[in-house]
Amino acid sequence: MCEYCEPYKEKFIDGENGDACITKYGELVVFPDTDFEVQAVHLKIKFCPMCGGRIGE
Repeated sequence: MCEYCEPYKEKFIDGENGDACITKYGELVVFPDTDFEVQAVHLKIKFCPMCGGRIGE
């Protein structure tokens, strides 16, 4: 488990093409950095994209 997938914490990730947030509910919310108006994308995840650990355990 790493600082990004600790239970009950939310952590922002600064990315090259936008930002993302791993929520305490096991969701990856992506905020794309584009010239167009785009809504955030919500993805339900089971594994942390940073360390590979199982979310929620």
